Amino acid sequence: MTEMVDLKELSEEQFHQIAIDVINGETTLQEVKGFSQEQMEAIYSVAYNFYQVGKYQDATQVFSWLGLFNPFVPKYWMGLGASLQMAKEFERALHAYAVAALTSEPEDPTPHLHAGECYLGTGNLEEALKAFQMAVDFGRDKEKYKKVYDKANALSQILKEKKEGDNHG
Repeated sequence: MTEMVDLKELSEEQFHQIAIDVINGETTLQEVKGFSQEQMEAIYSVAYNFYQVGKYQDATQVFSWLGLFNPFVPKYWMGLGASLQMAKEFERALHAYAVAALTSEPEDPTPHLHAGECYLGTGNLEEALKAFQMAVDFGRDKEKYKKVYDKANALSQILKEKKEGDNHG
């Protein structure tokens, strides 16, 4: 479905079918409302610019909207997670990173690295270590993710050393 749909002109059955299609992932609100990829990219750049200048609440609102309109684009969820993380809303950021992990290419370590950072922010060192280790496992031997791997590996080692120190102290 690529043509714009005027929801006011739909019968109850048509509206119900569109809702079912959206829920089943067969279409998106982006398609239903007729937003082009170029328009979505323009809106994404607004959200990204808000993030870059530290307007995390504004960025959160725009990234949330993007994720609602097309939940299959990982960078929308990564942007939402990053905005929430910077605003120290770690629990909400974890949810966004979880969706990013589900929508990203298989075994992308990036959402797991940032989830680990959020777990650190909540003080949950055990879950942070698990997330960092997952990022390490997914990023190992992948040049594309070398920086993510290196950071996750370093943080993982620090937490392991802390854990060992706590067990011996």
